[in-house]
Amino acid sequence: MKNRLLLTLVCVLFFGRLFGQDAMLDSLKKGLPVLRGVAKVDRLLHLSYFSFEYDISQAFKYASDALAEAQKIGYRPGEKHALSLQGEYFYNINEFEEARSYLKRSQSIKTPDSDGFAGYNYLIWANTYRLESKVDSAWHYYNLALPRMEMAGNPYHLHYAYIQHSNMLLNEY
Repeated sequence: MKNRLLLTLVCVLFFGRLFGQDAMLDSLKKGLPVLRGVAKVDRLLHLSYFSFEYDISQAFKYASDALAEAQKIGYRPGEKHALSLQGEYFYNINEFEEARSYLKRSQSIKTPDSDGFAGYNYLIWANTYRLESKVDSAWHYYNLALPRMEMAGNPYHLHYAYIQHSNMLLNEY
């Protein structure tokens, strides 16, 4: 009886997390209908970024909505970030050429925080080449990405960058 109870508890916790959704996503969604302008774009971008863990199709939709809204109001940083997230979507579904085309469009938009986005874009770019076994190109983009990401100082992105870079090192040896 004790074992059954323990097994049931483990299953509930595991499947609840597997099919559940992050509380952060729920709270980000709540205020979305009343937001306008830059605040709405930024919220959609956050929703997109955090949705990649649960539903990449939904992440792409949020990024697409953010891009449309950013273009409508002329919010260039929002356009840049949305294009980066759309590129990440195509990277996640192994459409690497399409991913690079979105990342290239993102790179073409100049904003005050361009280096932070450039580092993230270069990292995704490097990952596409790594997965295509184009080692020289991958190394080139990792070498562009890491210094920019270190300067930007986002600990989550930097952590991800070091993991991806380590994967490249491990594959080489």
